[in-house]
Amino acid sequence: MNLKIAHKIIIGFTVILLLLILASVSSIAILANIEKATTQVDQLALPIQRESNAIQVKLLTQAKQASQISSQANLQALEALEQAFVAQGKQLNNHKQQLQALSLDDRTATQLKSFEGQYQSFDQTVQQMFAHETRLVAYKQQLSELEEGLNLHLDEAAALLVDLTYLEDYEQQAMIDRIAGAAGQIEGWLINVTDATKGVLILTETGEVEASEEVILQAIGNIDQQISYLVRLGEDYNTDGIIELFVEEFEKSKVLLTGSDNVFDIKLAQLAEQAKLTQATQLSNEQVEQAIATVVAMLETVDNNLSYLQQEVFDFVGNGQMITIITLLVSIGASVVIAFITIRAMITPLTRINHILNDIANGNLSKQLNVESEDEYGQLSNNVNSVVSHLKALIAEIGQNSSALNLAANQSENELQSVAVSLGSQQETVSEMTDMTQALSSNADDVLAKSGDAEQQMTDALSRSNELKSQANSTAGKISNLSGLLDGAAERMAVLNQEATNISSILETIQSIADQTNLLALNAAIEAARAGEAGRGFSVVADEVRMLASRTQESTAEINAMIESLQQQTGSVVSDIEQGKSGAQDCHQDTQQLLSTLSSISVAIEQMHSLSGDISAAAHQQNDLSNNINASIIKVSDVSQQSSERSNTTLTYSQEVASLAKQLESAVDAFTVR
Repeated sequence: MNLKIAHKIIIGFTVILLLLILASVSSIAILANIEKATTQVDQLALPIQRESNAIQVKLLTQAKQASQISSQANLQALEALEQAFVAQGKQLNNHKQQLQALSLDDRTATQLKSFEGQYQSFDQTVQQMFAHETRLVAYKQQLSELEEGLNLHLDEAAALLVDLTYLEDYEQQAMIDRIAGAAGQIEGWLINVTDATKGVLILTETGEVEASEEVILQAIGNIDQQISYLVRLGEDYNTDGIIELFVEEFEKSKVLLTGSDNVFDIKLAQLAEQAKLTQATQLSNEQVEQAIATVVAMLETVDNNLSYLQQEVFDFVGNGQMITIITLLVSIGASVVIAFITIRAMITPLTRINHILNDIANGNLSKQLNVESEDEYGQLSNNVNSVVSHLKALIAEIGQNSSALNLAANQSENELQSVAVSLGSQQETVSEMTDMTQALSSNADDVLAKSGDAEQQMTDALSRSNELKSQANSTAGKISNLSGLLDGAAERMAVLNQEATNISSILETIQSIADQTNLLALNAAIEAARAGEAGRGFSVVADEVRMLASRTQESTAEINAMIESLQQQTGSVVSDIEQGKSGAQDCHQDTQQLLSTLSSISVAIEQMHSLSGDISAAAHQQNDLSNNINASIIKVSDVSQQSSERSNTTLTYSQEVASLAKQLESAVDAFTVR
């Protein structure tokens, strides 16, 4: 098969175009794979990670709310906390359903199913905790009401006993003294019962409550004996119903202490419910720790899947870069070979033709061109040989027939027109190749622009990662400052607790002095009663001193209760501060881990940024190569245009041959035809 020069050029540039199309198709395929992997990351891995993180946050929030159950003081606050817990549970279930709706791998699905069972157990335990705390609040309110009623009846009974000590009847002074003495003894036991009852309400052990109950029941028994004696005295002396009112008030107090649903029964029920709440709290802590561990394991699985997908994207990028480099090298090699073959196919016959034409110009018409092909240069060689032959015949016959010279000139004109047509066709083919290379250059520009956009996005991602790392450093510093503040607060609360202990020791001393003063006042009253009328004023003073001692005892007991409550609250605050400090330390560790992770992410983004820069450089090289090819084709087009113009000029010159025939006659002798 004989190929012409135009066909060879078309084939060469077609091969180059196919290589460029192959490079573009491979780039599109690689970008499609990268887009597919990125879509998997955006639509699967990242949503799974987001929903898993949301589940962990909601679970931690519910765990914190569960830890606050035992600290609620009233039913309203407890109900509000329960509603908040239920709301968080609904949000957690929503995130869980959204996570289940995603395409999960077997391991993640198994972990999610395990978490679902653990969370249901935790939710049931917390509901039990709310029920226990509700009963505890009810018991607390019931105890408060019993305490209020008991204090009311005991205070009223004590006031009636004081009224008995103020009775005056000089005619039956001995009877009044016996009544006052019995009332004084009853009042002492009554004060002990009051103090012991107040102490019961703050006890935390079942054994202590039972021991206090035994003591109070013994005191009530003693009071009952004294009341029997006092009632017998009242039968012999009219006290205007004071004794009967006292007995009535004491019986009401006795019902609250020994009847059904008494203070001790409710207190024991409260302690039992408190034990159940403590047990449920420990169980919920264990369950939430298991659930959190399962969520953490699930997050690790999700992170591993995300890392795998990201690595797949990196692999696609690396493979794409390798394929692009290979394609560029093959394209460059093919272009060089095709350009060499094309130029050689054009220059070699042109050189031979130029040599022959040079000989012809020198008047040597004895040489002929060897025709080795049937392309344009073969036709041109035949034409040159034909011209030489015709010139030979023309020169041989020029002297005999000038018309033959004109005929030869016409034939030369026809041949030149054929050459001009061929050059025009060649110029059209070169123009088509120019359009193709310009389209290829436009595609290369698009690839270059996209690679520049990718590099800019990597730069923005690196900047945002650095900003996040800076914010995490700031957060770690603030958490360290918070831990220091919590240490200072714990030290100050410890000092406050020690001062409260010192106050308690002082109150014990005051209590002892009040007890001794009460005994002295009682002895003074007895002695005043023995002294009769002479000791009556001293008896009044002794009664006042005894009442003052009794009030001092009550005030001391109240202050002691307040100090104990202050110590308990101080201990609770210290415990909360320690927990806050522990939480701050954990948060600081998490922040450090976050900083480490951000550093790894920054390194990965920098590597991706470097790879994006390499891709952009390769795209620049491809664009430069395309521009060079386009410039070469433009040069070929210019040469073809020049050849066409020259062929037209040659045609014009051939038309002048006829007019120059006579001038050639004089120069015929200068040619060599043999």
